[in-house]
Order: sequence, then structure tokens, then C-alpha cells
Amino acid sequence: MAQTFIATGRVVLAGNGTGTFVYSVGSKERFEIKRIIQTATGAFSITGIRDAHGNNYDNSSPTNPILSSWLASGANPNNNLGDFPEPIVIQGGGTIYIDLLDTSTAGNTVDIGLIGTRHYD
Repeated sequence: MAQTFIATGRVVLAGNGTGTFVYSVGSKERFEIKRIIQTATGAFSITGIRDAHGNNYDNSSPTNPILSSWLASGANPNNNLGDFPEPIVIQGGGTIYIDLLDTSTAGNTVDIGLIGTRHYD
């Protein structure tokens, strides 16, 4: 069985600080991530998207980041990368990590949503 699913989480960042959004998939399911959405109290960057098995899904870094302005948000729904050409697939028992860097120089609360399909095995 499959269903549309949005995994959500919040990361609080200190000014110029870092943090990681973490989402773990249940052992008897698979999550196919098609899009990342966000809302935040300030600007931030994504400096890495990876899973627990060491797979990297981007080549971003603190000096070559994915800017928050590239991602869809409530205030800017048309600013977005759109759906990924192929979904990021996190197998049962796996975890995805999205590394964040505050670029607002003030405290920042980042809410992340991963939109995709959850499959039950």
C-alpha cells in the first residue's frame, strides 16, 4: 500500500549556527521523497543531504550551499526546485539527514517538510 506523506520537523539554529533535520523511516516502510519545502524566521542554507548509509544526494557545502530561497515556502510558493527528477528513496529503518546553516546572523527556526510517497511493505 502507498500513500502521499509529508514528513515534518523543526530545527532551531543559533545565529550563524548549524543544525540537522533528521527523519527516520519505519522498519516496514519505504519513503520516496519528491520535494523539500520550508518556512523559516530567517535565511539559511542546506549544506548537505545524506542518508544513514553514507549516500549523498547533493554536492552542497558551506561554501557551495542550496539557498533557502530556492525552496518553496508559504511566503514564496513559486520559489522552488520543483519535484526531483527521481525521488530520494529511504528504505525501511533508514534515516535522512539535512544539514542546515543559518545565514541570517540571528537566531532562526527552520521548519522542513519532505513531500513524497510512503510505501508499506
